[in-house]
Amino acid sequence: MPKVGSERKKVPGFRMHHFKLRSCLSTTNMNLFNSKLVLKKYKDPLEIMKKFYKLRLKFYYQRRSRMNDDVTSRLREIKNEMKVVHTLGAEGDDVDNRNKKKRRRTGKKKKKWHSNTSNHQPDEKSDHMKELKSKVHRLDQTDQWVGCTTPEYMWYSELTTLLKEVQELYEADMKLEEGFHDTAFFVGCLCLIVVPQKIGWGLKTAL
Repeated sequence: MPKVGSERKKVPGFRMHHFKLRSCLSTTNMNLFNSKLVLKKYKDPLEIMKKFYKLRLKFYYQRRSRMNDDVTSRLREIKNEMKVVHTLGAEGDDVDNRNKKKRRRTGKKKKKWHSNTSNHQPDEKSDHMKELKSKVHRLDQTDQWVGCTTPEYMWYSELTTLLKEVQELYEADMKLEEGFHDTAFFVGCLCLIVVPQKIGWGLKTAL
């Protein structure tokens, strides 16, 4: 019977078969498990990206579908909230509720309100309405982007970002190496200047 969860880690020689696209650790290890869970040595990162392209592409199809559903759901929630705000009015006490209908009429008679003043329109320039409209605008833009984009483009955009980060890490490593060589050169020159002088001073003192 196959073991699951933490029990698998107790099996001698067990290894987690997992491949991460993003990593903060620089490595030259090109040994990875392929889609059939067979350990294979790859020539360079470009070959890894080519081999894992089709494997990862199906996950981008799922991500695009999930993003579309999420944006649609959030848009529906915010628009429903805006409808509720419009229905409630500025004071929030004018919803047509059967349980409160009698009490509302009695209160209006006591306050001598006219019947046509039952619906108070909310302030369209209020901070709350501005915030809701801003959210709707951003979600509309995201919905348009999700509708126009393709899983291949999503994969390519993340790959471009990854390559840029790798290039920045490589340049940072090169700067560190250059700084190390400059420091070593400076220390070497300092030793050539100071050490002979100290030796000379020691000889003069001895004489």
